[in-house]
Amino acid sequence: MSLPFESIPGPSALPWIGDTTLLSSSPLDNLPELVQRYGELVRFQFWGNTFLLAASPSHIHEILVEKVAEFPKARKETTVLGRFLGNGLLTNEGASHRRQRKLAQPAFHARRIQGYAETMVSYAQKNSENWRTGEVRNLAEDLRQITLYIVAKTLFNADREMMAEFVDEIGDAMLAVQEISDIDFGAWFSWPAWLPTQHNRRRQHALKTLNATIAKVLALRQSQAIDGVLPDFGDLLSMLLNARDEEGEPMDAQQLRDELVTIFVAGHETTSNALSWTFYLLGQHPEIAAAVHDEVDTVLKGRSPTLEDLPHLTCSAGVLKEALRLYPPAWMLNTREPRLATTVGAYTVPARTQVLISPWVVHRLGNYFPHPTRFLPSRWKAGFEESLPRYAYMPFGGGPRICIGNSFALMEMHLLLTTLMQRFVLTPLPDQRVKPQPLITLSPHPGLQVRVQTRA
Repeated sequence: MSLPFESIPGPSALPWIGDTTLLSSSPLDNLPELVQRYGELVRFQFWGNTFLLAASPSHIHEILVEKVAEFPKARKETTVLGRFLGNGLLTNEGASHRRQRKLAQPAFHARRIQGYAETMVSYAQKNSENWRTGEVRNLAEDLRQITLYIVAKTLFNADREMMAEFVDEIGDAMLAVQEISDIDFGAWFSWPAWLPTQHNRRRQHALKTLNATIAKVLALRQSQAIDGVLPDFGDLLSMLLNARDEEGEPMDAQQLRDELVTIFVAGHETTSNALSWTFYLLGQHPEIAAAVHDEVDTVLKGRSPTLEDLPHLTCSAGVLKEALRLYPPAWMLNTREPRLATTVGAYTVPARTQVLISPWVVHRLGNYFPHPTRFLPSRWKAGFEESLPRYAYMPFGGGPRICIGNSFALMEMHLLLTTLMQRFVLTPLPDQRVKPQPLITLSPHPGLQVRVQTRA
């Protein structure tokens, strides 16, 4: 017999209102503190909603894998994100999600993404060819542009020159998506979309930018048709355009748009944020940065990195894994919400409970990661990751909804890191205050200003 939900440890708070500071004020500090104080399963209330914070790897496995059908995404989150992303992979559920993921998965198979490596390196080199010693750059913005161009080229076959006219507007749209969604998550209610509030006008402008970008990509592909037959470049866009359901019907225009926007948005924002935090951490630890420079020089001997080099670049691989541990781009997975009462571990979980799983919190558990707040790439020596319980380290989520592009992202981050470290010393300005901004992704606010020094 399961134990009552009320017996799960948690902070006392006002009836119904709960503790209004936990999620609205410094959640990056408050949530780890809850786990330290009450354990790896914590109950609390926030503005009339009941929350369960699960930080134990065994409980996370139960929620994301064993009982995935009992813990669908929270309706509010799919509604809020759906206003921008429609019914794409990030918001879709059930059989429809499985069908769409199956259609998109081949674009991210190992043999296919290996062919993207050369594009990733060449785009990083092209975008940094005008960087000069002594200049100060917003590296977070530079990385966002590089990863945007890479996603457009590798998955949609849209080249850098075509995307250049959109790059600044897309950056503004991405910020709007995150900030507006964050406001919507915390709001008691939402004004009708047709009401011309400042909030809604900004939302519509962001949607217009994203839709125009996707429309241009599709128009380019359609212009390449020969006798009405669209070319198959072997990329994601080709696969989705040529996909047919059981009745032989192609994907409808709205679903195609939703999938392309979702992958386009998620495919570059998370990667650029992860790399920004990597360079931020290296700037705080110049001795580790020097070790990466030495490794790059020794392994590559002046030539451009290739996919075959990555297994030999172990120091930089450890740096990336540790940066993803300390600053996981998806710092909070989408909230789960059981439609019916169920259980987690020994406890009953009532219907409509908001279940939170945060890689930010899990990655700071000292029983799995000694000295959890320190940047220690050396911890990722051979065998360490395999010794961890499943879901103690989960920068890309887990279960059947694990990030579809995780292998793509890891390869891209490693190639971009080594390409830029080979060519430059990028030192963050000492007087800037960079803070993690916990929106949909964990971004460095207000950016990352670095001083450039070219290397021989």
